[in-house]
This record gives sequence, structure tokens and C-alpha cells, in this order.
Amino acid sequence: MDNYKELLNLILTDKEKCVLIARNPNTPSDVLRVLAQNEDTDEDLREYVAWNESAPVDALATLAQDKDFRVRRGVASNKNTPAEILVTLSTDKNLDVRYNVARNESTPAEILTTLAQDKNEEVRVAVASNKNTPVDVLSKLAKDEDWDVRNWTAKNPNTPADVLIALSKDKCEGVRRAVAWNEHTPSDVLITLAKDEGFWVRKAVAQNKNTPVDVLITFSQDEDEDLREAVASNKNTSGDVLTTLSKDEDLLVRYLAMNNKNYNKEKPRSALEEYAEKNNTQKSSSIEQER
Repeated sequence: MDNYKELLNLILTDKEKCVLIARNPNTPSDVLRVLAQNEDTDEDLREYVAWNESAPVDALATLAQDKDFRVRRGVASNKNTPAEILVTLSTDKNLDVRYNVARNESTPAEILTTLAQDKNEEVRVAVASNKNTPVDVLSKLAKDEDWDVRNWTAKNPNTPADVLIALSKDKCEGVRRAVAWNEHTPSDVLITLAKDEGFWVRKAVAQNKNTPVDVLITFSQDEDEDLREAVASNKNTSGDVLTTLSKDEDLLVRYLAMNNKNYNKEKPRSALEEYAEKNNTQKSSSIEQER
């Protein structure tokens, strides 16, 4: 440990070197520990240590009590921060700290459940977007008064089908668009949203890889090139539709269609095939002349 302190004493006067050390995931935990606890370490360096996923637990515990909110925010974002520290940070007076606890995918479900009731909508948005948020919490967030909370709930891959069905009827176009974008949205809901009055909702349906083929065929004939472009790039678009779109008047539509993995590229004919076709044509011509 004394060797690490001597090393740090040599480089503490060089902030650029300290930053590299504090950020490097291969930095020994003893060095990170000293950087976290050293009174001469400035806030920026402590923040870098807080973000470092190799930081030891005792260093994170120290940094979680730091007076600078940026340092505490780094601890809140670190996926290796223990649950007990995240519990403490979840009640932090600073919004950014609570927000980063809410979006941390290592945050336990019980903490997310509590943060789902946070008075600030940004924190609730972070909970709605977290893949670890329990289904019952997502169901409640789907009824949140803030449209962006409902928006991120609609985007969450774990949001259940019945909740997505309810959100597909949301008064806000942005929420309906998020439902149309979600790859777990039931196909019958996508069929309904394909007729939505909102253009961006329909485009999201055209981009969804689970959209039924019949809907994609309809969109491929739409007068709006943006919809045809979405169909041309969709992984679920059939080869026949792509062949048609490869002849579209819009250059980007043609490009996307021909670069789709489902596009049926015509195989170049061999010299033998070309000769046979030419020979058959000549024979047909001779027969006609004889008649």
C-alpha cells in the first residue's frame, strides 16, 4: 500500500495522468481506493473512480457520501454498486442521483418500485425504461399523468400485452408510436395502428419486424416514400415485395430494397444458358420463315 501512495504522490500533481488512472478498468483496486479517499483528489477524479466498474465496494461506499452530487451520481450509475448503497442513493436529494439509480440495470426491483412513485417525472421515466422494472409497476406507470412516462413504458420490452393494448389507444401520438415500435406488440394491435391517423405511428408499424406481411404489402404501395422506405428496410418484407420496390421511383427505396437480405437477386446466366436461348430463338425464326 505504501508503494501505491508513493506512486500517487508522484502523479497527483499531474491531473491528466490521474484521470487516465481513475478511468482505467485495469487500475488496481488499491490505487482506486486511495484516489477515492485521498483529500487531495479533486471532484473530477473522484467522479471517474465512481464510474469505474473496477472500483472496490468500500471505495464506492465512501464516494456515495461525497458532498459533490456528480460523484454520487457516478456511484448511482455504476452497475457494480451494491444494493444497500443504491438504497441510500435512491433517496438522495439530488434529482440526477435518483435518476441514475432508477436507470441502473443493477438496481433491485424493490428500489425501482419505490422510485416509480418519485415526484419527479424524469425519475419515473428512468424506471419505466429499466428492463428490471416489475410488470405490476409498469402497469401503474402506463397510467402516469406524464406522457413521456407512458411513452417509455410502451417501449419497455417487458411491458405485458394487455398494457400495450391499452397504450395503443393513448391520446398522445408519441405513446401510440412507441407501442407500434415495440417488437413485443401483438400483431392485431399493429394491424389496428397501421390505420392510425398519425404518420409517425404508421411509420413505426412499417419498421416493426413483426408487422404482418399483408400490412407491409399495403404500405409498399403508399404514396409516401418514407413509408415505402421503411418497408424496404424491414426484415420481414417478402422477396416479391422487395422486387417491386427495387423498381420504385424513389432512389432510396430502390437502394434499401436491393440491400435487404430478403431481396431475390437474379442469378447471372451462364454462357451455356445464353447460347441455348439464342439457339432456340434462331430455330423459332427459321420455322416461321418456312411456314
